[in-house]
Amino acid sequence: MEPQTRYSLKDRILDHPDVAEAVNEDPLFRFLANYWRQLGVVIIAVAAGLYAKQQFDQTHDVRMSEAAALYQRVSEEFGDLKRKSTDLMEAQSKQAEAAKKLAAAAEKEKGALEADLNKAEEDLKKKQGDFEAVSKKLKESIAALSDSRPPYNEIAGTYSLLSQKITLGQVRPAQGANALEDLAGDGGGERLLAELQEFLSAKLMLDQPGTALEGRRRLVALAEKGEYVHAVSALAVARISKSAAETREAYQLLERVNQSHPEQAEIIKEDLER
Repeated sequence: MEPQTRYSLKDRILDHPDVAEAVNEDPLFRFLANYWRQLGVVIIAVAAGLYAKQQFDQTHDVRMSEAAALYQRVSEEFGDLKRKSTDLMEAQSKQAEAAKKLAAAAEKEKGALEADLNKAEEDLKKKQGDFEAVSKKLKESIAALSDSRPPYNEIAGTYSLLSQKITLGQVRPAQGANALEDLAGDGGGERLLAELQEFLSAKLMLDQPGTALEGRRRLVALAEKGEYVHAVSALAVARISKSAAETREAYQLLERVNQSHPEQAEIIKEDLER
């Protein structure tokens, strides 16, 4: 008895008269018949690539969202640190004033003044603890932000420097709504760091529809009042301006920078001439 020949599914399909005729007459069928395995590999590879890209995009979006949330947390904690710093300095001032009054008081007045001093010292101790707790929390958040995705990780260094200077008592926390107005008359590193922080925050605001207008407003303020980032702020305003009114305002900002800081002319020349 002769052994039975086994045919593959491909052979059985191609042996069908209709299929065989189509293969012989149609070049496309002939190509598919000869290269179906290679085509299958290509299709699988393309599908795998598309799936991998989809997973990458989803992961990227999730990580960007996490980085944005982390930046928001750092920004809020930094604001909290400035408030706690102000509270701490006020408590230090009250404690020093109470100690001064006690030292200068007559013997019969010292009882009440000692009570005031004890109260001031207790308040100072509490404020010191609050400040240290917020400072530690912010430090941890900044470390996490530095490991996040660009551009958020690039901001971590600025926040780290600012928080260190506040911790060391070298930066006066902003007392008003506008940090630039609070720093009027100040110069050097404090002013530079404050402007950089404001510039980076404004740029990030542009990426979110809900904060884009506020981001543009801050950039305009920096272009008008900044001492270090005025030129780049004016350029940023010019490049996001769309309406005729916005374009006109941007041109005026660039022209003002060109007149007040001619050394920046080369930087803004291309945008000014548009």
